[in-house]
Amino acid sequence: MYKLQEVSGPSLLEHQKDIMNLRISVFREWPYLYNGDTEYEKQYLKPFIEHPESICVLCLSPENQVVGISTAMPLAAEHEELTAPIANHGLNLNEIYYLGESCIHPEHRGHGLYKHLFSKRLNKAQELGYKKALFCGVVRDSDHPYRPKNYTPLDEYWKSQGFEPIQDLYVHFEWQDIDKNQPTKKPLQVWIKSI
Repeated sequence: MYKLQEVSGPSLLEHQKDIMNLRISVFREWPYLYNGDTEYEKQYLKPFIEHPESICVLCLSPENQVVGISTAMPLAAEHEELTAPIANHGLNLNEIYYLGESCIHPEHRGHGLYKHLFSKRLNKAQELGYKKALFCGVVRDSDHPYRPKNYTPLDEYWKSQGFEPIQDLYVHFEWQDIDKNQPTKKPLQVWIKSI
């Protein structure tokens, strides 16, 4: 039986290693192809540890291992690389709760965990009084050599949950792909929902 546990603030530190390892492992997969390292991961998690309205939902296996995570925090507290394009588009950052990422270990997929992780963050956003929830999905070329033949994007699931992509609104994040020597910027489509 899987168990979901909400953690925030300094209590994240006791799970930091598990969270970092899971992110690095899962994000090596398509479509992120992220060649991660622990130093970057520590910096990434720092705002979640420091902000009182952040959340990390842990999914624990029957053996009490962290096999899934999902993060969220107020958009206004995020870095400018993310917030500037969204603010320039005319959205009010203070009304929006940002859904960071959901990662599930491959061996534990197919049990509906993604849906539960997703809803936990939306519930938190409503509890805190935010009017909208927003996330970003990485965009890759359809003919990318690393794209799996049986890959099914999550777009239809996101739409079924009431999210819609904002046309012509992208943010650009930089990371090093597993097959590259240097970091490069990638576009991410912005998705939003009123809550």
